[in-house]
Amino acid sequence: MDKPELNQSNFPIHHFIINMKTIRLSLIFLAFGALLWTSCETSTEPYIEEPTLEVVANAGSDQAVELGEIIYLDGSGSKNTHNKEMTYKWALLEKPQESDVVLTDTDHQKMPFTPDVRGAYTFSLNVRALDRTATDQVTITVIGEEEPMTMLISDHITVDRVLEDVFPEDPARVDYIVTQDIDVEALLEIRPQVRIGFESGVKMTIKPNGALKAASLLASEPIIFQGKEGAKGFWQGIVIESSSENNLLRGAVIQDAGKAPLNTALYILDNGFIKMTSNTIHHNAGTGISFGAKGLFGDFIANTFEDNAEGPLKIPARLVSGLSIHNSFGDGNIQVIEGSIKDGTEHIWPKFDVAYDILEDLIISESSRWVLSNGTRINMADDKMIRIVNGASMIALGEQGLPVMIEGITKAKGSWRGIFVGNSAQASSQISYAEIRHAGSAPMAGKEANSIQVGRKGKVSIQHSIIDSGRGNGLEAISDESELEFERNTISNHDGHPIVVATDLVEFLDYHTAFDNIGKPEVKIEGNKPIAKSAETIWKGFFDQRPYLIDGIGKDLRVYSGLRIEAGVTLKFMPNALMLVQDAQGYQAYLKIAGSNQLPVTIKGKEEIAGSWYGITISSDNANNLIDHAVILHGGKPMQNNFSANISIDNAPVGKLTISNSTIGKSGQHGIAIAKQLRTNLIHTNLTFLDNTATDIHVWGN
Repeated sequence: MDKPELNQSNFPIHHFIINMKTIRLSLIFLAFGALLWTSCETSTEPYIEEPTLEVVANAGSDQAVELGEIIYLDGSGSKNTHNKEMTYKWALLEKPQESDVVLTDTDHQKMPFTPDVRGAYTFSLNVRALDRTATDQVTITVIGEEEPMTMLISDHITVDRVLEDVFPEDPARVDYIVTQDIDVEALLEIRPQVRIGFESGVKMTIKPNGALKAASLLASEPIIFQGKEGAKGFWQGIVIESSSENNLLRGAVIQDAGKAPLNTALYILDNGFIKMTSNTIHHNAGTGISFGAKGLFGDFIANTFEDNAEGPLKIPARLVSGLSIHNSFGDGNIQVIEGSIKDGTEHIWPKFDVAYDILEDLIISESSRWVLSNGTRINMADDKMIRIVNGASMIALGEQGLPVMIEGITKAKGSWRGIFVGNSAQASSQISYAEIRHAGSAPMAGKEANSIQVGRKGKVSIQHSIIDSGRGNGLEAISDESELEFERNTISNHDGHPIVVATDLVEFLDYHTAFDNIGKPEVKIEGNKPIAKSAETIWKGFFDQRPYLIDGIGKDLRVYSGLRIEAGVTLKFMPNALMLVQDAQGYQAYLKIAGSNQLPVTIKGKEEIAGSWYGITISSDNANNLIDHAVILHGGKPMQNNFSANISIDNAPVGKLTISNSTIGKSGQHGIAIAKQLRTNLIHTNLTFLDNTATDIHVWGN
């Protein structure tokens, strides 16, 4: 920038009396001020941002030419918005299998090309301006008298493409060969009767921005994906990463796939989506079709699976109910992964000729409903379990001759954990005509293993079912606020107890329950809750006279309301336990033992040693305290500075009892004990006393 000139007109001399030094300084300051003024004026000009550079590639139009013609690939239609200099790069993507054409010197805008055989040649053009690139494709179809050739697919598909039938007169001939792993990043549409062969170890991936549509409506014109050689696991398979609604397989065949590391013929990854109708997945290594944890499908109808080495299908639990019953699985069980159903809806699992192998814990929660119909078979992987929680329910409804089967995959006792039902809210689980086997590998909750466990607030009804071959207990229901119905069931071949229940659930055990080959034969009663309800509680026992064992945290049996024990029932008490009958929690307590001459009620110690338990204490003067046809043994555990008996009539609170036709024996001290002033509160007839250590009837006090 030029400095402003200084002259007399700018600075009149007659206005100042100065020396030359002052003039020189003034000139310097004026020049510097002019520069500052000019700079400030320039900085106020507006800044205009240059537009974004856009590049468009144009490889020319598809065309058909005669064999022998020289073709010029022409990218001159490519452009960019700033008219910047561009570079060009051509590549040959597909060519007939028999062609020997290769491209050299490919970085020109226009490039000559001479085809050597009939067929389709597909080229890509990549153009660059500065740091921006764009790609386009063009197909040259060479026609002539020569026979058509198998086409090679050797590069990724980045623009929409249609694969036509190259050999319509010869359906058995391979139309296309995929020579290396390819990604599909656009819509790939495959016409009926097209046959695609894959080189060894190759896979096709449908990327998130791509789609695969292979649809044939005629069974006589299938679309076939196969290995170049017809061996299981020759190629890897097809991977679906795309969630496009265009992803469709209809009337297709996938074979010879499943090579490692894919290990499946068709893999729908997380967020992948596919619709499948009337396809055949056969002759593959690995699994036929696998879904990722978040994979999805639309229709899944009338597909056939055969001869897949590791089973037909691997699928998340939440998708199983979407399978149509018209699918055919003929080569192994359906493998269920990602075992979580928590969408709050009903999931009905269809019945097939094959079973479901559940490979992970299956958790039904959040008010969801899992439904199994007659004949459905479930196999549980080792140490896995079924949990029905948080308002969810399980409905397994078989029928006689066609039960629902839930077993271990390995068919060994205690191979899987079992079924847990808890926090059911208003939804009760129902198991009817089911067979549950091989559970009890480890505890599901608490300290003991069980085949079926009802947790806190769990609700379950079990009817006409078999619980078999468990390593722990058959059924456990001891938690607070749990509900149980148990009718006409069989429990067999368990190492633990057949049933473990809280005192408030004993009355819901069916008299007709059958037992066979049980390691700990008694039905165990956890004495952690009293009997306390407005209605009379009835303990019916079992037709095979299987005993109840009073055990658990408190070990005692506390009766705060009415308890009736029916003929033939046997109660065993653990060492140091007792039975207490006493008014409490606003209820009137009583004990009514209603045995018969042929079926007396037996109450004794588990160890069958005199004085092993404390005995029965009656602290209620209810007139319903009645004992008839009973055998009461092994009570009266000795106490320091006190006395004990098989039956004690308390004085504070006051007790009262009528007893007849019974045997009182093998007490550690007395047979019956009562205070002198309450002697009339004991009414007894036809009693037999047997080997009591002290007196048969002990009257104490003044």
